[in-house]
Amino acid sequence: YHIFFLPADELFFISITSYPFDEHRGNAEQKLLEVLAITEDDACKLNVDITTPAYANPDKAGEVYDLSWCE
Repeated sequence: YHIFFLPADELFFISITSYPFDEHRGNAEQKLLEVLAITEDDACKLNVDITTPAYANPDKAGEVYDLSWCE
């Protein structure tokens, strides 16, 4: 996975680039919490988009996901 911060949009963008999506999504979400030193509740206040390319997870591609515990 890759995590980017886009300051102009105040957006954290997480790209899950490996299979399986759910496992790597969880790892990326935990890394975001760790790097920012915030709680899950605090993370829900952020603008976070999670995507995956078709080559990695064709069944999950084409969607934009929120953090799993915010949905």
